[in-house]
Amino acid sequence: MNRSTSGPLSPIFGNEPRTLSVVLVLAGAPFTAFVADYVVVTLLQFGMTLVQRIVMAVMFFEAAGGAIAFSTESTRAWWRARPFSCWGLLIANVVQPFVLWQVFRDDPSITLGWFTVAWAVPVGTAALVLFWPRRSRAAFAMFATVVVTLAYLYILPRGNIALVWFTYVFTYKLVLGFAAGTAPAR
Repeated sequence: MNRSTSGPLSPIFGNEPRTLSVVLVLAGAPFTAFVADYVVVTLLQFGMTLVQRIVMAVMFFEAAGGAIAFSTESTRAWWRARPFSCWGLLIANVVQPFVLWQVFRDDPSITLGWFTVAWAVPVGTAALVLFWPRRSRAAFAMFATVVVTLAYLYILPRGNIALVWFTYVFTYKLVLGFAAGTAPAR
């Protein structure tokens, strides 16, 4: 069953999303944010201020929701029809790592280097995938994501598990979700 969502929600759901896709995006993002907050703060006992927890929950929500939304065919089709918007979205995604860098600036593991890696690596990898021939784009996106994920083990500081988690999901969102399925055919 498809529903028409033409309008301001189209970048999230596309123009004719399937009901299950909408449910996954609307339920999956808050569920993931809740679980991530619970794991980081309660189970791992990673101390954060209230502001840091709120910002982190919003980032978890956006990254997970984006990863789920960009995995749906309706959302991918909407973005494929707007190739120039794809580049704007990649550039706009500098906001999340920048906000985290500012909110966690008292954490010694969150440096300009972390910010650069957290933004440049996922965006650069997504850009490579956008230029890759469509026929093998999904396979290349998976390969690139595996390589980047393994590289993160050596590149990222190990201090703040919440920010490490964000960087992984941010990469999944931009590379596997967005770039692998939204670029127009080449």
